[in-house]
Parts: sequence; C-alpha cells; structure tokens
Amino acid sequence: MLAWRPDDIQEFLDVAEENLRRCVSAMNLKATILRKSRAVGIVPLNGAKIAREQLDECVLSTQQRLLEYQQMSGPSKVAIPFCAFNGGNDVFVDM
Repeated sequence: MLAWRPDDIQEFLDVAEENLRRCVSAMNLKATILRKSRAVGIVPLNGAKIAREQLDECVLSTQQRLLEYQQMSGPSKVAIPFCAFNGGNDVFVDM
C-alpha cells in the first residue's frame, strides 16, 4: 500500500466509476454512484430493487474493465489489488 500513489488510486477509481455509470445507464437502473476515498459503488435510489443478475453484470463488467486497465498500464504502475462485489442490493469496488 505504501507504493500506491494517490493519483494512481484516483485514476483507478475513475475507471471503475466510469464503468459503473455505463452499467447504470445501459441497464436503466434506478441507482446512484457513491464515491469514497478508496471505493466506488452503485446504490439503489429510494428503496428500488436491482435484480441479482444486474448486480452480477455490474460486478463482472467492472472487474473485467479494471483488469484490462491494469494490463494496459504496463509495468510502470503498481498493480492495485481490488475487490468488486455484489452486496445483495448494491455493488462496490474496494481496494
């Protein structure tokens, strides 16, 4: 964690957030994006329910996008470990 630069963390979260926004838009989800210092996620609006399959798709597509991003970044950047998960009613990417 000491090798992680704050700019790299923010850039990594930006990639995750961009993909999650794409998911919300493409699936027309009633959800908002919640950004934290080392996490980003989708949270349903006003008690809306999001199907498990939609949450899983958000997780899998974001996980794939982040792995692609890490591969494209090359050896010059430190690989930041992350966890993309379906929380049952939300999706989060944590590091």
